[in-house]
Amino acid sequence: MLHPLTNPWASFAAIVALLLPLVPARAAAPTPQDLEFFEKKVRPLMVAHCLECHSGDDPDGKLNMESLGGLLSGGLRGPALVPGKPDKSLLVTAIRHNEELKMPPKQKLPTSKRAILTAWVKRGAPWPNAKSTNTPLAKPKTPGGPLFSSDQLKYWAFQPLVATNVPSNPAGHWANSAIDQFVLARLNAAGLQPAPPATRLAWLRRVTFDLTGLPPTPEQINRFLTDDTPEARARVVDHLLTTPSYGERWGRHWLDVARYADSNGLDENLCYGNAFRYRDYVIGAFNEDLPYDQFVQEQLAGDLMSDEADIETTLKRIIATGFLVLGPKMLAEDDPRKMQMDIIDEQLDTIGKTFLGLTFGCARCHDHKFDPIPTADYYALAGILKSTKTMENFRVVAKWNETQLASAESRTAQALREKKIGTAKQLLATSIQAAKQDILKSSRRRAGDYLLVATVTWMKSQLLTGRKPLGDTPKGIKHPGVIVREAESYNRGNAAKLATGYGKGIGVIASGSGLSTAEYDVTVEKGGTFRLEVRQAAAQSRPCRILVNGGLAHPGALGRTTGSWYPDTQKWGVEALAELKAGKNTIRIERQGPFPHIDKFLLAPITDTGTGPIHTLSQLASKIANRDALQPAILQQWVAHLTATRNDKSSPLALWHHAVSGSTSSPPTTGLRLDQHAKHPLDTLATSYAALFTLANDLWLKQVNDKNTKPLADPELESLRNVLYSPSGPYKASKEIEAAFDKQTIKQLDMQRASLKALESSKPTLPTAMAVVDGPTEDLKVHIRGSYLTLGSMAPRGFPRILAGEKQARLPKKTSGRLELATWMTRPDNPLVPRVIANRIWRWHFG
Repeated sequence: MLHPLTNPWASFAAIVALLLPLVPARAAAPTPQDLEFFEKKVRPLMVAHCLECHSGDDPDGKLNMESLGGLLSGGLRGPALVPGKPDKSLLVTAIRHNEELKMPPKQKLPTSKRAILTAWVKRGAPWPNAKSTNTPLAKPKTPGGPLFSSDQLKYWAFQPLVATNVPSNPAGHWANSAIDQFVLARLNAAGLQPAPPATRLAWLRRVTFDLTGLPPTPEQINRFLTDDTPEARARVVDHLLTTPSYGERWGRHWLDVARYADSNGLDENLCYGNAFRYRDYVIGAFNEDLPYDQFVQEQLAGDLMSDEADIETTLKRIIATGFLVLGPKMLAEDDPRKMQMDIIDEQLDTIGKTFLGLTFGCARCHDHKFDPIPTADYYALAGILKSTKTMENFRVVAKWNETQLASAESRTAQALREKKIGTAKQLLATSIQAAKQDILKSSRRRAGDYLLVATVTWMKSQLLTGRKPLGDTPKGIKHPGVIVREAESYNRGNAAKLATGYGKGIGVIASGSGLSTAEYDVTVEKGGTFRLEVRQAAAQSRPCRILVNGGLAHPGALGRTTGSWYPDTQKWGVEALAELKAGKNTIRIERQGPFPHIDKFLLAPITDTGTGPIHTLSQLASKIANRDALQPAILQQWVAHLTATRNDKSSPLALWHHAVSGSTSSPPTTGLRLDQHAKHPLDTLATSYAALFTLANDLWLKQVNDKNTKPLADPELESLRNVLYSPSGPYKASKEIEAAFDKQTIKQLDMQRASLKALESSKPTLPTAMAVVDGPTEDLKVHIRGSYLTLGSMAPRGFPRILAGEKQARLPKKTSGRLELATWMTRPDNPLVPRVIANRIWRWHFG
């Protein structure tokens, strides 16, 4: 069987050979201008980009581009050209890079070169001294001829079942049944005699092993050998058919046919955790003597069968469709469409072999070479399975579909519980959002204060750039005034203290729950500016906020990585400047989520705190009333916004950045109101920004209150309003804002979370089974050479025409057609299904 080539990078031949039907010869001879165009434009292009791979005795993809005949004959995927029709020539569609297959794969040809090839094909693909006819790879069917030959239509397996006369035999006394008569007739025809009858004990062993796979017990042997009645053997068989072992033994035969396994068997080889339900269904079906036609129907369309059955039967039928979900699958296939078609191919191949004794899989790429199965019939059946949901998704790694096994009442109760959980989640999210908006609303009123303090915080962090940690040297730690503190010795907080495996006296703090915190009380004799250094290990960046006496010292400290989480990679780093007062101070480290592994920190007094703008701004910030009420999370977002807009000349903060940089160049223009303060002292500019932020906020709130959400009329004020309300600005409602919630809000949210958790924990876990359901209905086009990238004519969903006839009723538009397929398969006039199962049963019994 030919396998579809769908790797887009395989070779250029995988594209140029993708084409459709065979093309006719060109009608008109090329003009001299056509031939000149080819020689000067096209041939050099092909030499440069095509012939390296597509020439010689073994060209890539079997496509030789050294001649027009080679292009017209094509390679593994058929002709590469339709002369005069560039849009239908895969050579052209490939170089356009508009489809999934893009050739050349590494770099798209320049526009001018693509235009040359397109124009050449449009001219009719002129080629000097070339025959413009192509050589078909296969002899086409006679146009208008019959779909099937008379021999195919008369093939014995496709003929209806008919009653046959039981042969009469001279030695008929040997035969105990009509089947024996047929066996004896074949033996006589071959000149053979029946084997001698088995002894009673040998017969008992044979039939017991055959039906249950187990030897007879001593009690069974004794009971049978002492039973001299003519019904003794029948009683043994009847008894064995009623034992659970019968279904377990004979179910195994069917499970082999159904390719049962507890995993997908390929690539990831994931466990089919609920496959056992299908196994148990099969065992139960044998033990319950389920009619074969019903057995077939349930496996193909059990989920679609009448819902008038009791709940137990309904659930069994759902489980039965696991037949379609089982089987080997490449769950890590990175082409989702190919994965889906590969799964459908495996399903079709299994259905054909299991129930009909036909190998449908061979017709994926071409008309079947032996069985009368045209490719169109393959895709007619494939459309039924394409309209069936077998997989939950086709991502890497893909997940198969599972269906809940519950009564309608249980599913209704579950749905109500899910609705309550969804409502509780929505209420919690609404409460969190409302609390965030309250904080943001009050914080916008102090935008000027946040601008000033955030600027000081950012500029102080810049003072630390290039500073070497004192903690790296023993002398540094012993420097006068240096305070060293073990991280796990915090006074308040929820950070996990880790000491196991770190060595004697070595411990770190790591994560807490939700908002991780560690708070330290630090006493100094003399107030001033201190550098804060931290020793940590981190395999990934986990930046934290450092607060000193409630004020933000650094918004993104401790974001360094050291290579691992272990002590051997612990390193010191200079993290922040801390303004400490004489006496007791509080240093707090916090983060939404886990900390890096923090070992210890030190504080060292410094005298170099900067001059110029930073000194002026620090003085202004120190005079802010109620500065401790500024929210660290919003200060962090302000620092991030200042960093992001530092070089943005269109930002309303451009003038501010210019002023705090101390630049002597001409200030940027931001607006009439701010521009008048461009050359004023920093305190005047800071006051102006604060006033304009307040004005913009007040105007916007009034406008919103009047149900008007249009931008503010004044462009300067609108730009400042955008700073206050942009979802990506300093007042975005990020998760970090939750650190600013007051105790009452936290208590309320904790109660809501507890209620939600109780609802979720009370939700029973309903069992599920590997099963299919109907999906969106879809008829498929024939995939030329088995590739979804090259489509032929439409193949409406239907059944094999050699059996179902060439005139079939259209399948329903709103359902997959699986139920109709199952019903058709088990109709009394379908000769293959009973013949196939009869052959299987005979072989399973007699080998």
